Amino acid sequence: DELKAVLQEKRELLSSATGKYYENDSDVLDAVAADTVQAARGSKSQLSFSNNGWEQGVEGDDRTAETLYAEYKAIQNATNAVAKSCSKLEQKLVIQTGGYNQRSQSLIDSSMQSFAMLQHSKIEAVVYSRLRSHEIKGAQLRIESLRDEIERLEEEETKKQKKYGELVHTKNRLQLKIRSQERK
Repeated sequence: DELKAVLQEKRELLSSATGKYYENDSDVLDAVAADTVQAARGSKSQLSFSNNGWEQGVEGDDRTAETLYAEYKAIQNATNAVAKSCSKLEQKLVIQTGGYNQRSQSLIDSSMQSFAMLQHSKIEAVVYSRLRSHEIKGAQLRIESLRDEIERLEEEETKKQKKYGELVHTKNRLQLKIRSQERK
């Protein structure tokens, strides 16, 4: 509001001094800046700033300190008004962009969590595929060792059955011999 008041005051000063009315605030600021530049260039011609704007001074006029102070105050008021307006705009932007920042942070967090889960899944897939290949090799080795053991047991069983058969045959022969000697 102070900025608007200062700009309106400068607008009125410029329109009374130049006879030209400025509608846009940016045009008023440009015109004030142009006046300041003109005053800086025309300082030899004793232009001075007062509450009524830039005025032609008189040589030997003791109002230079007063005019400089008036210029300083005007610039200070304009600066303060612009600073207040900027801080209000900054607060509005912080509020407006704060939601975007929170939203982006939550999206970043969720995407990082999803990425971590994906990496964990990839690691698990690699681990389980290696485990599977080791289990397949181990199963094949166990099957081969079981086949070897079965063959060995079958051979052993065959030998023992053959020996049992021989022993039964020997037993029967001996029993026959004993019976035949008992009969004699």
